[in-house]
Amino acid sequence: MKFFAWKKLKSSFQHAFQGLCDVFWEQQAFRIQIIISLFVLFLIFGIPLSSVERAVLFLTIFFTLSMEILNSIFEKTVDAFEPAINAKVKKIKDMMAGASLLLAIGCIIIGVLIFWPYARNLLGV
Repeated sequence: MKFFAWKKLKSSFQHAFQGLCDVFWEQQAFRIQIIISLFVLFLIFGIPLSSVERAVLFLTIFFTLSMEILNSIFEKTVDAFEPAINAKVKKIKDMMAGASLLLAIGCIIIGVLIFWPYARNLLGV
């Protein structure tokens, strides 16, 4: 038995990247979050942030994108078992979307808390 199977690892990464591509092309919210994430990455490397601030911002980016993927998975799973629109399915989907929204709002607050002192200094306020 091999300890490390390169072909299996390569296949796993290919499937993972295909999944990311699928979410990117199928989910508008994910594309919007990617654009916002790229802007935040630009700020991360353009402003002299501390290592902790950078780490927190990276975590917020990856948490938000991961939650959006989980939301998409959840919606597709619910649709697979109950393709007809009904009140229960709608409620489940709305709750998962609410979880994604809550995380996004929390990440925005974290971003504002981190970037506000730098913006205030830049604006001279």
